[in-house]
Amino acid sequence: MGEKSFLEVPTKDGLRIGYLNVNSASNKIDQIEYLAHRYQLDVFFIAEKKLNNEVPDSEVEIRTYKIRKRNDRKGKKGGGILVYVKRDLSIRLLPDSLIENTECIQLGVTFDGESINITGVYIPSDSKDNDDIRYKQHLKNLSTQDNAVLMGDVNTSIFQGGHVNLSMGYTRFAVKKKSGSDTLTVSEGNLDHIVGNRLNDVDVVEHGALHCGISDHALIYCTVQ
Repeated sequence: MGEKSFLEVPTKDGLRIGYLNVNSASNKIDQIEYLAHRYQLDVFFIAEKKLNNEVPDSEVEIRTYKIRKRNDRKGKKGGGILVYVKRDLSIRLLPDSLIENTECIQLGVTFDGESINITGVYIPSDSKDNDDIRYKQHLKNLSTQDNAVLMGDVNTSIFQGGHVNLSMGYTRFAVKKKSGSDTLTVSEGNLDHIVGNRLNDVDVVEHGALHCGISDHALIYCTVQ
């Protein structure tokens, strides 16, 4: 499907997590299924899916995965987030962060005997709110968790380039601004981030961004061991 890699295609064994803002999912289910299987994703967050309660799960299911949670936007069109999880993966659903004007799903996964907390978040850009403040609230929540990974389209540029270790212990593993450039920069908004916190018992052994042509965002991924 005309893949264009910004970083290497994932190859390492481990728990592989993906996140993609698809800008409407209903007409892209075949492509979403292809990506999930092509990159052997164990957990796959889909943001800005633009589904509502009139669309049943059966219309957006993909082979060998279960929709473990789906948050549709209420009261207005667009947005929303869901997560596909491989059917044989044991997870527990955690309470979502109740931060205003954000969409979030949190999971607990046991992998190779280790407990890993995974958050997928979508922060819509809204000129009436401060996107940076909302993102920092998510990071504050992340700071209370061990072996935690957050992935999301967060619409902020609070990081200023490179691989960053923040004072609160976060490690930002990868970012990608909206596609259109082969460079990995954080000089603009509209960013997709991967952030880890207190990875004491697990390691992120690879991470990257793959432009797959089904939206103007890259598919971001990381593999945890």
